[in-house]
Amino acid sequence: MSKNIYHQKIAEKKADLARLQEFRELTGELASYLESIGNNLETMKGGAEGVALILANWQNVIKSISLASIGLMKYSDKDYTTDTPFPEPLVRIKLDRDDETTEDNEEGSSQIAAGIASDDRASTEGSQVQLFSESGNE
Repeated sequence: MSKNIYHQKIAEKKADLARLQEFRELTGELASYLESIGNNLETMKGGAEGVALILANWQNVIKSISLASIGLMKYSDKDYTTDTPFPEPLVRIKLDRDDETTEDNEEGSSQIAAGIASDDRASTEGSQVQLFSESGNE
């Protein structure tokens, strides 16, 4: 009878071992799955940063289009029959220069910003200039 008890305990231990091995396999699969999710989240993070950068610049794009279109408001319907008026041209000025120091850039940028502020207060008649500060683009 004692042999029967030992065989029963051995069978229980083998069943426990089988469940433990299955648990270990499932845990490994879960870990690899979570790791792939982490990699996908890193990819999504990079994409979200790109979208945030575009959306942050979108207000400037809308403002530029608005500034260019303001000049069209002074034309009447008869102006469109003879010659199609075009929006005011936008001028792109590079603000960042590699050969200047940071202090010169900050000083120049503040002077340009003051000019933009005074242009905003000016009337909408005449040509308007929109400044872009994109590094590396002219």
